[in-house]
Amino acid sequence: PADATYSFGNVGELTASGIDFEADYQTDVDWGIINQLGLRLSGTYNISREENWVELGLSREMVGKAYGFEVYPELKAVSTVSIGGEDWNFGWDMRYIDETVDALRPAEVTDDNIADAVLYHDINASYYWNNVKFGMGISNLLDKDAPRYHSGFNANTAPGTYDTIGRKLFANVQVKF
Repeated sequence: PADATYSFGNVGELTASGIDFEADYQTDVDWGIINQLGLRLSGTYNISREENWVELGLSREMVGKAYGFEVYPELKAVSTVSIGGEDWNFGWDMRYIDETVDALRPAEVTDDNIADAVLYHDINASYYWNNVKFGMGISNLLDKDAPRYHSGFNANTAPGTYDTIGRKLFANVQVKF
C-alpha cells in the first residue's frame, strides 16, 4: 500500500458476501383446461459489500445504501406463478427491491434520502398455433413509480435498478422454421 503511487492504478478492493437463492417447482395438474403449474422464487440477500480505497485509506459499506446510480438493496427477489394448457400459458411475476438509504444526502439536508421498497407486478401470456407463438404482456401492471432519492443519478432514481418508464405493454410473434 505505501508504494501505490500511480493515481490511475487499481488500488482498491471489494469484499462482498451474501446468499443467492432459487426454488423452482413445476408439476402437471388436472384442473380443466389447466394442466401445468409452476412456482418459482429467486433472489439475492446481500450481507456485506465493502469497498476499500487503499491509497486513500477510505472504506464504505454499501448494503442497504444508494450512491447516485449505484443501488445495493439488502434483498432483491422475483417470484413467479405460471399456469398452462395444451397450447397456452400465463405467468405472473412479482419483482421486489428492498429500501435503500441515500448515502450521499443525509436526512438532515434533504427530504428524499430513502428509496422506498418497491414491488412490481408483471403478467404475460402466450398461445401456440402450429409453428407460431403469439405472446403479449404488461410490465409494471400497477404503474408503480420508481422510488425517489435525492442523489439519484437520473430523475432522482436509478433507471438501471428501478422501472422508470411505468406501465409497458408488449406483444410478439415467433415463427419456428
